Amino acid sequence: MRWMLNRQARHETSANPLIVTHGAVREQDTGLAYNAFGDGWLLVGPAVFKAVVRRAERLGCVRFARIPAKHCGWAKIRKDGLFARKVCLMKDEAPLYGTSSASCLRELEVIKVSEGGAQEITETVAVEAAVKISYGIGITKSVSLSPKDLYDYTLGHAFTSGIISSPDDLIDFALCTDSDPMKIVATVRKDLNLKDIQTSRAKQGGVFEEPGTSLPPEAIWSINETLLSKQELHQLTGATHAASFVGFDGELLYIREDVGRHNAVEKLIGALLSNKVDPREGFAFLSSRCALELVQKLACYGIRTIAAISAPTSAVIDYALSQGITICAFSRGKRFTVYTHPERLSIHLD
Repeated sequence: MRWMLNRQARHETSANPLIVTHGAVREQDTGLAYNAFGDGWLLVGPAVFKAVVRRAERLGCVRFARIPAKHCGWAKIRKDGLFARKVCLMKDEAPLYGTSSASCLRELEVIKVSEGGAQEITETVAVEAAVKISYGIGITKSVSLSPKDLYDYTLGHAFTSGIISSPDDLIDFALCTDSDPMKIVATVRKDLNLKDIQTSRAKQGGVFEEPGTSLPPEAIWSINETLLSKQELHQLTGATHAASFVGFDGELLYIREDVGRHNAVEKLIGALLSNKVDPREGFAFLSSRCALELVQKLACYGIRTIAAISAPTSAVIDYALSQGITICAFSRGKRFTVYTHPERLSIHLD
């Protein structure tokens, strides 16, 4: 399903269309503040989507209503409530809130200058979009990012920022693409105690259960060779970073891309949370510099080994030493440099 679809295409490409002739859903039916959005189409999560349909059923205006559990859909919104004139269920097997990369690209006519002269060419550039996120508990976040995998970003940012302690704390998610900036309302549990979450994180520090497997150098060399071919946006634009989670055999398990390296890491963490991935089952590999904030976010999830293409700073090294994190940097080709905690790697000094 394309990210920015016109209204007609959106219905034609959705599986199992649900047609509602009229009916409105009140804010109190869903707990979502619709006034945060303008008029337009809205991607709503499972709880809101079911509320739309159930209220329409009570009004006697549903012609087809089969709602698989944990699925989301598109609905029409207006400022006085959610107007369910047409609602479409997304494809049954599609990941929740998933999007394609088509919306992250834009073609431009540019002039290429070289020693041989100047010529007009068509070039693909990466889209950087402004997004405003409201977590419904007085916390908002404004960010510029690649408009892809926004549910993963919202979940990952909430987790690494101490807003939630588990993916179950994020109850629902709604995205409006027709506004500028795009708007996300992420409904979190009302009984969460942010102070307790952040205090618990601080006490935990570097105390995590160790992986049962040593990391062979071949795993890092393998992902070095394959990562670029998996970076779809970077291959087309040259403007995005990648954050990936890799198995101890070098197999790429998860990858997320973004114009911002911090965003890419938070998207990756959101994907790992959604899929309940054990951080002990692999390591993180970054296509960017090994910055302190990135290491802190990955450590928050429990990842103990981080490899990156470029260098760390002294702050990264000091943090990794104190928190028990292995840092492998300058990872290029069949070489890398281990800066901290080499005991996790199956290597032998000559």
